[in-house]
Amino acid sequence: TVFQERNDLDAALALYRQAWALEPSAAGGELFMGQVYMMQSNRDSARAVLSRVVKREPNHEQARELLNQVGGLEL
Repeated sequence: TVFQERNDLDAALALYRQAWALEPSAAGGELFMGQVYMMQSNRDSARAVLSRVVKREPNHEQARELLNQVGGLEL
């Protein structure tokens, strides 16, 4: 998003949380939240969010790759 491009990670995270609240079954909001948490070096939050995506969608490759990067999944 524009917020990520401008490095306004708090605003980006707020936007993704709103999107996720409106559509919690969509992986996109949580995936983007995980990316922002990673950019903020918040590995625990990134791991938690990305784990939910992978649990719900085990074959979601991007989520699995990101989760592996934060030490939450062995591929």
